Amino acid sequence: AEVGFAGMAASEPEALRDVYAQLAAAWPRRHSVMVPASDAALIDPWFRLAFGCQFMTAAREVERLEPVDFGGVVRPSTRDDHLAVAAFDRQLWEHQSRSPSLSGLDYEANDFEEEWSTLWEEEDEFPFHRVAEIDGRAVGHVLLYERPTGDLRVPQRNIDLAHVVTLPEARGKGVGLALTATALTWADEQGFRSMTTDFRSNNLLSSRYWPARGFRPTFIRMYRATP
Repeated sequence: AEVGFAGMAASEPEALRDVYAQLAAAWPRRHSVMVPASDAALIDPWFRLAFGCQFMTAAREVERLEPVDFGGVVRPSTRDDHLAVAAFDRQLWEHQSRSPSLSGLDYEANDFEEEWSTLWEEEDEFPFHRVAEIDGRAVGHVLLYERPTGDLRVPQRNIDLAHVVTLPEARGKGVGLALTATALTWADEQGFRSMTTDFRSNNLLSSRYWPARGFRPTFIRMYRATP
């Protein structure tokens, strides 16, 4: 049972709890609701209904930033990067499966190579893909996505930060900073006004990194699994 981005058309917190009590009796056991992050009064009743914060969407303005020196280069990807890019996605799934995220995602059963094989044929949706390389080895990447507009999540003239991964052994060198700066600069040069992203609030790396990069929460996904 899901309440989407435009579903929180409410102003009275206690009325929300009464409405939920009526609806939840017929809902399946997993419940989620997107709540505007700016409205603390509407977030509080969900905590009191045994929901927890699971996921956040966030946004920031784009801007041109100075390149970040990490001892390598950021370059456009090619099809030769296919296996490396698939490995980046697997790395993210593995990370999300560990504590405290405990996502339950079965990364062993996922065919990452197949999923990423068509990326270079989808430039209309994914117009920007860059790989960070150190000593000839790909150690991270960033992918931007033109998410369709039409809901409260996506402003006009916006580009979405869909995927960013740095290999564990390359963290702390500035790889992520370099990828992020490159993406924000490109977006500004292309005439976009804002960049959106999302992250699990229980992913310690991303939930600290993206707010530190200026991304402000826009919606919080509250989640409850009933017995």
